[in-house]
Amino acid sequence: MLMPILTTALLIAFSTLPARSQVTTAQEQPPQVVGNGSIDILLEPKRAVLLLGLAGEGPDGPGAIAKLQELDQSVRAALGGTNTRVIPWGIGIGENQQVRRMIMSSEPGLITSRDYLARSGLALEIADVSSVASIVATLAAAGVKNLTGALFVADEADPALTEATRRATLLARSQAETIAAAAGGNVGRLIRITTAPAYPQNFMQRFNWSDQTGVPLTPSEIAVRITVQGTWEFVPR
Repeated sequence: MLMPILTTALLIAFSTLPARSQVTTAQEQPPQVVGNGSIDILLEPKRAVLLLGLAGEGPDGPGAIAKLQELDQSVRAALGGTNTRVIPWGIGIGENQQVRRMIMSSEPGLITSRDYLARSGLALEIADVSSVASIVATLAAAGVKNLTGALFVADEADPALTEATRRATLLARSQAETIAAAAGGNVGRLIRITTAPAYPQNFMQRFNWSDQTGVPLTPSEIAVRITVQGTWEFVPR
């Protein structure tokens, strides 16, 4: 009987002891300093891509396609003496919604079309951007009335983007050091660094043209742009 009594007494004694404190504190984050750098590098466009829309009309589908093929052959023949690559990029045919010949029926406002329209597109890769003006004049003489766009491309975009990224990173670090020094400290280890997206459209410019207004033939410089943001530890002096 003695052992059960002792065991019970010990359990009662331990249960009356104060519980041991278990306190945890959140680890404080070190102070941080953020720097930003943005760099533009300007490039001269070297190549151009002209986007053409061709159209042929006829009383029926085959007639419209025949007119379209006639215009296509005229364009290719006119470009024969130029350093231009011709790339077809689509064709379609249907009833002519841009109604050339209309018959007004007895019902007011009801218009029906009798002819068909065939359309196609051509992309012209021009190796020398300085020849765009003369090629546009050649196209107009060949009967082209729809130049849907002109893309001016800088071939040195990739090396320029690498250099812009390097310079923007140095600029972000320099800004962080200036802020840290003004606050009475120094820049410590790098915590994170990010860049804003840079896409190929930064290396191109697009112009619209109609058969009446002409196309801007002297594109401005093309900007390669990158932004870098870095976060460093702030180390007090």
